[in-house]
Amino acid sequence: MLKRIKNWLQVNALFIALVISVIIVLLSLIKTNQLPIASVGVSDKALHSFAYLVLTWSWLLVFRKNTSFKTKLVLFAVLLFFGIILELIQGEITHYRTADWKDVVANAIGILLGIFTFKNAYKILFK
Repeated sequence: MLKRIKNWLQVNALFIALVISVIIVLLSLIKTNQLPIASVGVSDKALHSFAYLVLTWSWLLVFRKNTSFKTKLVLFAVLLFFGIILELIQGEITHYRTADWKDVVANAIGILLGIFTFKNAYKILFK
């Protein structure tokens, strides 16, 4: 059973990465008081870092056969740009969310954590 789950994750890596990306877009643009996590007391910055860690892992799974330094650098730049664009959209088109440069820093930390931990996480989960 576990082997089938691992195989399914690898075969559907692109779909999973796209779904996670869309979920992050939606979570970035909805009112935060609608989320149950708002009442838990978890730091917003920790949530940003965790979300971008998972996002990075999902995209690295897509590119698992080519995890060269160049691939990781391009992925870092693309995901960071993705986060910056979402912050700008929050500030410009929503009246209930604001753009925050600290969120961008938290996103960058999550991306870096994802890049530096992916190889070990992949070994643990898929080998």
